[in-house]
Amino acid sequence: MGKVIKLFRRERKKKNDSDRGSADRRDHDFTGLLKQAVSDARVCGDQAPDTGEEIALLDEKAVDFFRKRIHYILIKEKILEPDLFRCTLHISQVMADMVHDVPASYFASDYLVASQEDTRQLLRGGDLCCMICIFFEEWANRRAMRLADYEQMGMQLYLRHYAATRRSIGHCMAHHFRDVVAISRECLQDM
Repeated sequence: MGKVIKLFRRERKKKNDSDRGSADRRDHDFTGLLKQAVSDARVCGDQAPDTGEEIALLDEKAVDFFRKRIHYILIKEKILEPDLFRCTLHISQVMADMVHDVPASYFASDYLVASQEDTRQLLRGGDLCCMICIFFEEWANRRAMRLADYEQMGMQLYLRHYAATRRSIGHCMAHHFRDVVAISRECLQDM
């Protein structure tokens, strides 16, 4: 059936987000995220690179590339978790940054110390642990710390970030850390 729309709308006062309940806001956010993911999955499915084809990630479109690939995987596997969609938006930005920039330090403890002055360093430390788990899986297991140690440290840094700032990305990333790593690795397998 079709949807009834009004042709002549009266000017209404715009509702403030604080008037809506947090559950309504989450549902609306998830609907938008899901629409974007389906759109990205369609584009990614239509533009799948041939095997052996090189992909240039040196421009500003790297974030879009990673986001579309990850959304394609989520839709293909029928994983419809709102927090996981938020995590993948964050991780696609972090992966693109990793392609373009070198982290300030490869030691997570440096980010923990720096967080005394700037709480954003906790998020960056968690991101570093996540990137080590995604990009450098074999390298992580050759060191004194194992991959499981980086996972635990990354989750703890994200939780500390959430406790310090109350930003939901810290909570989401801490609770979906292993899922995000697995999905991101799958995204990179075909490259």
